[in-house]
Amino acid sequence: MWFNTLIVLGVLKAVFAVDEMCLKRATRVCITSVVPTNFPNSEAELEKVCHILQNVDQCARNYLQICGVENIDEVIQADIKIQRLLNTTREFCRTDSELHKNLLQNLSCLKEVVDTEAEKQSCPSYTSNAVDILRDQIDKKINAANSGFKPVIPLFNCLVPALNMNCFITRTLHSCGPGAKDIVLQMIIRMGGLEDQCVGPSREDVQELLKILTLKVHETFYVMDLLQRR
Repeated sequence: MWFNTLIVLGVLKAVFAVDEMCLKRATRVCITSVVPTNFPNSEAELEKVCHILQNVDQCARNYLQICGVENIDEVIQADIKIQRLLNTTREFCRTDSELHKNLLQNLSCLKEVVDTEAEKQSCPSYTSNAVDILRDQIDKKINAANSGFKPVIPLFNCLVPALNMNCFITRTLHSCGPGAKDIVLQMIIRMGGLEDQCVGPSREDVQELLKILTLKVHETFYVMDLLQRR
């Protein structure tokens, strides 16, 4: 399922964060079978996705009085994740934005990459192979921490999504060219990159592991820039 469904849920969660039962009711009312599950393949399909998201947003706002939420904007501003989600959605749906124009130019190829990955699931295999290559270095970090298996959870919480993300970026570059790759990176950055997954020492640890991996597989890791952002 394409990430537009997550955006829909994000809108609703922002509106109904103060009332879990109201969120469930609104989800049933505002999210219907017309919510698209595939990546759009044309300008018309992208316009349809944006129209549906706008309708869901309005439907959610119409529930405000029922749920007792007085100011949706205050709720959104209090949650940086939801704020990023909505801002990114509005940007790629705004027809005069550069992101929208660049997305349209690469839409068909991006859909092919998304559909191919969904079918073949090549990125999980790519990530698994990369982790196997780094197994000795990962074990050394765990042993050096001298605290059992506690370090492995935040380390893998950062490493696995970083590798999956880099796989998709690389597939996009090879299939669609640098323009499409830049769009994917822009959207990842706008959505917060790896800020939630890579926290504390794990961020530096994964950067170090990716540098080692670069020497072993001679591949560019575009997520290094995301990991170096603060």
